Amino acid sequence: MCSITTTSDASSSTSEIGEFFFSSSGISPEEAVERIKVMRRQEESFLCTDYLSGCGDAIQCGNETTSQTTVRPAIDVGCRTKMCEWCYQIADFCKYQRESVGIGMHYLDRFLSSGSEAANMALTNKKVYQLAAMTAFYIAIKLFEPSQIEVKTLSELSRGCYSVEEITEMEAEFLRALSWRMHAPSSVAFVHHYLSLIPAYLAHDKVALQLMLDVSLYQTELAVGEYDLASARPSVIAFASIVNAMNIFGTR
Repeated sequence: MCSITTTSDASSSTSEIGEFFFSSSGISPEEAVERIKVMRRQEESFLCTDYLSGCGDAIQCGNETTSQTTVRPAIDVGCRTKMCEWCYQIADFCKYQRESVGIGMHYLDRFLSSGSEAANMALTNKKVYQLAAMTAFYIAIKLFEPSQIEVKTLSELSRGCYSVEEITEMEAEFLRALSWRMHAPSSVAFVHHYLSLIPAYLAHDKVALQLMLDVSLYQTELAVGEYDLASARPSVIAFASIVNAMNIFGTR
C-alpha cells in the first residue's frame, strides 16, 4: 500500500445546537416522526453486504457461474481502519465535517459490495483499494462540503501514487457501481432527528443537550471505523449512540 500524506495537528469539531435540523423550522413532533419513517424506508435500499465475510483464505473473483479462479485476498479490516483514520485526519485538517468521512466510508462499503469488476479489483489489490477509499471520500466532499478539494491536491496527498486521471476514472466507477444513488440517510442525520424529539423539559437545558449531541455524534464516528457495523442500519447506530450517551450521563 502506498504511503499517503497525513496530518496530526488537527482537532475535531463539534456540532452546535443551533445546527439541529428542526431548531428553527417549526416542524412539529408529528412531522419529525413522519420524516424519520421516510428515512428508515430509504435506508433499506442503501445497505451494503458483509463483503469480507468468508475471505479468510481466498475469495472468488469474477462471476461465479463462469469463473472459478480464486486469489489471495489483500484487503482486511485493518486496511479499512487505516483509511478511515486517514480520512478523519484530512477532514479535521481541512475543517470538513466529520460526517463526510462516514458518508465516504459508506460509499466505499457499498462500492465493494457491488460486485463490479473495479470493486473486485479493489478487494484484491491494496493499491487499488487505497485509491477507492480516497475517491469515496473525495466524492463525499464534492457533494456535501461547501469548500472543495481539487483532484490535483488529492493526487499530491497520495505522494504521486495516483494520477488525476486514475482518481477521475475511479470516481466514474463509483458512480456506475452505485447507480448514481449518493444521498442515503446517515446516522448523523438520524441522531439530529431523534434528538429533535427530546421532551421540552430537557431541551431547555442547553448544556445537557449539547453534551448529549456531542457524545452521540462521537459514538457515530466510532461506528464508522468498525467494519462489523458497516452493514448495520444508520437508524440503529444513531439510536444506540444516543442510548450510550444517556447512559454516560445517567439520563433516564
